[in-house]
Amino acid sequence: MIFRSPEVGNAFLAPYQYQQMCGRAGRTGKDDVGESILVCDRRHEKAVFQLINSDLSPLTSCLDEGALGLKRGLLDVIASGVAQSVMEMEMYVQCSLLAQQRTQEQTQTALKAALDFLLRHHFIEPSAEVADVFFPSLLGTATFSSGLSPDEAVRLYRDLSQAQRGLSLHSPLHLCYLLAPIVPDIEPPWPLFFQVSRMKLMSI
Repeated sequence: MIFRSPEVGNAFLAPYQYQQMCGRAGRTGKDDVGESILVCDRRHEKAVFQLINSDLSPLTSCLDEGALGLKRGLLDVIASGVAQSVMEMEMYVQCSLLAQQRTQEQTQTALKAALDFLLRHHFIEPSAEVADVFFPSLLGTATFSSGLSPDEAVRLYRDLSQAQRGLSLHSPLHLCYLLAPIVPDIEPPWPLFFQVSRMKLMSI
């Protein structure tokens, strides 16, 4: 296994990423060991030594609030039709790593908070015929199809609603802001964009 760089995109490899990719070295069923080579320049040398000698962080559920959160997990299973009733949602949570790392009371509290969030922001709608059964709304279906998290969708929906009431056409900056993808690890240099846009307007 050869790593041409210790970076993926604009981020440095995390220990778990490195270990996971190293596991591909060798041929399954043929070799007992494998080799991995990581190519780096001098400026990354110290960080690379730390990377290859780092212990893995404890495994935690992505449904935990510190990660993707249960809101996204619930929306995914409701929008995909895997779970619609509260009982089915409880079964889904009980089969997850989150249920093994938290008490039953904590998982029930997290489930209720996530369900309340999805209802409050109109990602899901209660059934008019059966109690404790929910269906995805148009917003919920769109969010599920887009791959956005509910928190990202709330932010995007708010921005688009504001743009619907008033779109600034003095410069392309507002359109640029609306079209910029929501990527948690990448924040566009908005002050620089504003400065360039302002300079162009002054030159007209």
